[in-house]
Amino acid sequence: MPPAARDRSPVLIDGSEGEGGGQVLRTALSLSLVTGRPFEISGIRAGRTRPGLQRQHLACVRAATAAGNADAEGAELGSTRLRFKPTGLRPLALTLDVGGAGSTSLVLQTVLPAMLMAEAPGEVTVSGRLALVEAEIASGVEVGADAFDGLRTVIASGPTPFGAGDV
Repeated sequence: MPPAARDRSPVLIDGSEGEGGGQVLRTALSLSLVTGRPFEISGIRAGRTRPGLQRQHLACVRAATAAGNADAEGAELGSTRLRFKPTGLRPLALTLDVGGAGSTSLVLQTVLPAMLMAEAPGEVTVSGRLALVEAEIASGVEVGADAFDGLRTVIASGPTPFGAGDV
C-alpha cells in the first residue's frame, strides 16, 4: 500500500489556483489514483468563462473512477466541487467518448500513471478530439506513439476542425 494511502483523510484542493483550469483536476485525479489518498476539490475551473466540470472533465472523472474503483461525489456537468475516494487500482477495460471539443490525450494523461501501476494490463479506448499535433495529420492513417511502449494511436479523419478519432 502506498504511504499516502495509510492517511485516509482527504487532501483539500482549491481548483482556482494557478491557471484555474482543468489541469488541477486531472493532476489531482491522477495523484489520488497512484497514492490511494482521497481528495476534495472546490472552485473547479474557476478561472474559466464557463466554470465547473465540462464533458471532457467528466470523462476524466469517469475513467479515474473506473481505474481506482472509486466513489466520485459531485461528478456532474457544471459542478464546481468534487469528492474523489479511490479504493484500489484495477485493470481497465473501458471505452469513453469525451464528446465535443474534449481532448482524448488529456483523459489518457489522467489514467495512464495508474494503468502503469495496476497489477494487470488494461485497455482504454477514448473517442473525441485528438491532440493538436495528431490533428494536423488526421487523415485516416495509423500513427505509432513512441513515447509509451504498447500505446497505439489510431487517427481517423473527422468533421471537426481539430480532427476526431480514437486513441
